Amino acid sequence: MGMLWHCEPEAHFEKLRAYETGAYTWMEYDAVLEGDGGEEVRGARVFVWASDANDEELKDGVFDFKW
Repeated sequence: MGMLWHCEPEAHFEKLRAYETGAYTWMEYDAVLEGDGGEEVRGARVFVWASDANDEELKDGVFDFKW
């Protein structure tokens, strides 16, 4: 589960990639959106944790747009 954001122009993606630092890396995946009939987005670039899945820095949580 995660968030999907249509990112244009490419410069915006590059800024996001720099912000995520080395803690995350990006990969291409096919995503299925919840609602709206389960629309499929092919080749979505997603950020994934770049370290050990058992790392103490990686914790369950909730993304809050208000924060």
